[in-house]
Amino acid sequence: MKRWTSYNLLFFIKRKKLLKSGKASLYVKISVNKQHTEFVLNCSVNPNLWNGETSAAKGNSQEAKLVNEFLNSVKFKFQSIINKMITGGVEVTAENLKNKYLGIEPKVETILSTFLDHNKKVRVLEGIDYAPETCLRYETCYRHIKKFIKYKFKRDDLELSNINHQFIGDLEFFIKSKIGCSHNTTMKYLKNFKKITRIAMNYPAASSGVS
Repeated sequence: MKRWTSYNLLFFIKRKKLLKSGKASLYVKISVNKQHTEFVLNCSVNPNLWNGETSAAKGNSQEAKLVNEFLNSVKFKFQSIINKMITGGVEVTAENLKNKYLGIEPKVETILSTFLDHNKKVRVLEGIDYAPETCLRYETCYRHIKKFIKYKFKRDDLELSNINHQFIGDLEFFIKSKIGCSHNTTMKYLKNFKKITRIAMNYPAASSGVS
């Protein structure tokens, strides 16, 4: 997952594109790691009240106060979104922030959610396609990976895109050194894990199925 190092919100209006009421729509420009995106907000302001240097309405009029209160609420919402994305292991990008704010929620496949969904389906097929010990091994593997993500990344979950050779290598070392599993047992867990994530990453439409 890419680390974000800079984040900024800029509020502005377009004086040449006024509404029929004579007011100007408020826009927000999101910048993350030199990548930008912008969109119009559900708020408008008298252009004579807008201060482009401070990105806020000027004066103590009722309209100025309401506009600035709205802008503060937007800032707070974006910060809350960022906190949740970081905790959930979701990459913070300008586009992701925009989509989260607007309520556009494309399905993001994460490691633990994919694994958990798989394990639930395996349990349903216990005694049909899977032996009890196989179900138990998948569930144990899930718990090991959950501990690993918490230990290594300080996150509750991570996107599937975070899985690479280093991730697998670090996971192997963690299971052996922190969990105390033998080499053969560790390899069995890694085989289970790779099988599930490979299917989920290569065939998203089928990722909800049992592997």
